[in-house]
Amino acid sequence: QASEVKGKKEMTAIVVSTDPTVKTITVRNEKSAPESQPQTLAVAGAAIANLATVKTGEKVKLVLTMDPATNTESVTSIEKPAPPKP
Repeated sequence: QASEVKGKKEMTAIVVSTDPTVKTITVRNEKSAPESQPQTLAVAGAAIANLATVKTGEKVKLVLTMDPATNTESVTSIEKPAPPKP
């Protein structure tokens, strides 16, 4: 579920690939069907540092922020969900 907060959107997704050189992350929404198209998102700000720490197949929580000037979304936060408590 995407929760909207003035220009911000959270989404839990599975990492398909990352490309730190061009600052993008390709993900598949965890709720969508496996055959659905993955989406490639631009990564900005503090999230760029986290790009190197995520691996293909990992589940991550992304915060997407809409840039009103360009009307494009970019990932401003990449968080790994906390491991489940035993």
